[in-house]
Amino acid sequence: MARSKNLVELKLRDTKVSDKVLGDLARIPNLRLLDLGDTAVTDHGVVKLAASGSLTDLRLDRTDVTNEGLGALGGLSTLKTLDLSGTGVTKDGVAKLARSKSLVELALGSTKIGDEGVKELARLNGLQKLDLHETAVTDEALAELSAWPSLRSLNVEATSITNKGLEKLARSNSLADLNICHTSANDEGLLALSRLATLKSLHIVGYRFTADGVRRLKSTLPEIAIIGPQASAQRRKPDYRRITILPAARRPPWWPTTRLWDTRHAGQPYKDVGMKPSNS
Repeated sequence: MARSKNLVELKLRDTKVSDKVLGDLARIPNLRLLDLGDTAVTDHGVVKLAASGSLTDLRLDRTDVTNEGLGALGGLSTLKTLDLSGTGVTKDGVAKLARSKSLVELALGSTKIGDEGVKELARLNGLQKLDLHETAVTDEALAELSAWPSLRSLNVEATSITNKGLEKLARSNSLADLNICHTSANDEGLLALSRLATLKSLHIVGYRFTADGVRRLKSTLPEIAIIGPQASAQRRKPDYRRITILPAARRPPWWPTTRLWDTRHAGQPYKDVGMKPSNS
């Protein structure tokens, strides 16, 4: 495979690939995208990938990669997109990534990253897209992120951010896409975001948002795209009649043992019972 000069993308997600072959993959001269998500890859294999001179997009989500392997990734001068969602990465590992000045997109969802980790990332001046869903970040992180000059897309779904944090984030001069689904934010937060002139798309799910709140936001930002079900003025009760059990083997590591979802509102969870919405 190392002789495959024309190979540009290689997707090995959810296969039995292991650290043994990563040295060979690193020697493929024109390989740009490598997807190793949901595999048994560890830090030992990631160190081998550091020899690549062409990788721009590396996906290591839900692997056994930890802080130890991130030092090697920091030396990949061509790397632009990195997915570490669902791994054992913490703020100490993020600090090692800070020397990777080429990074443009970084996914750290479902990791142990918190506000201190976000501060470490501030040295990545060119970062444009950051995914922090289901992490321990708070309003303090939003205050930090508001000052990032290049940040255009931010995902803080299912975190502890509040309306006060959105007031701080509204100071950003670059943010265009924001996901605040499944947070405590409500119409008051939408009012704060109406001052974010660069905002082009907003992802919201939940009964805390009303039609009136959305209308007020769009009156200030008429071009904004609201993504996700918009709450009606009349709040309806959840519909628990259509549910699908998600087998344990198919659940990502961060998936709760049990959860019940309302199928009419794109997976808004209401209480714990081991399930997700039916696709039918």
